[in-house]
Amino acid sequence: MVVRPHLQRLVERIRMRPPLRAAFVFPCDRDSLQLALSGSFAGYLAPVLVGPEARLRDLANRAGLDISRLELVDTPDDARAAGIRAARLARDREVLALVKGSLTNEALLAPVAAPDSGLRTERRLSHAVFLDLPGRASGLLLADALLNVAPNLAAKRDILRNTVDLALALGAHPDDIEYGPDGEAHRGRRAAFVRDRRIPLVMCPTSNVGTGAVTSIAEHPIK
Repeated sequence: MVVRPHLQRLVERIRMRPPLRAAFVFPCDRDSLQLALSGSFAGYLAPVLVGPEARLRDLANRAGLDISRLELVDTPDDARAAGIRAARLARDREVLALVKGSLTNEALLAPVAAPDSGLRTERRLSHAVFLDLPGRASGLLLADALLNVAPNLAAKRDILRNTVDLALALGAHPDDIEYGPDGEAHRGRRAAFVRDRRIPLVMCPTSNVGTGAVTSIAEHPIK
């Protein structure tokens, strides 16, 4: 059995909290329905299935899953329609999270990113994944490996801010992150650890030039 100690610590942190109302968007596959049921059974989630009711109930019956106690918001049998409905539920605070079912990233995120969605902030949307790697003393957040493929400097700033906020929400110690007077995140104690022990890092200055972070190799701050 694979042991995930860092994920287990996250589980322990939320064990005594109220279940999170989460919309499972177009969950028209067995795994999505099973995840909703498992989250509900464990008490972590209050799932709201958002999709075509007849199709979802037929799928559940054929898979031997009892979804009769889960809240269900009926939509047309169309992934985009389910995405739009779920975004409206989030806008109205009827759900506090969106869980991707069997629909594309575009169908899920386009309604969220729409100018009139009521969900946009001043920051760019970004993606992060939590990694629980064997032998590490803590988990890792990898960003952004999905939404922003070649971010410019402004996009990188938003990605960093979003990821820092997520890290703090997941329990990262504030001392791991330092902020300057401009509100930007800067090196914390882990960066100091790397510096003081002269641990080599592999960097790609040409990528910074390509994305516009610096105008040329000659002007790159890393020498």
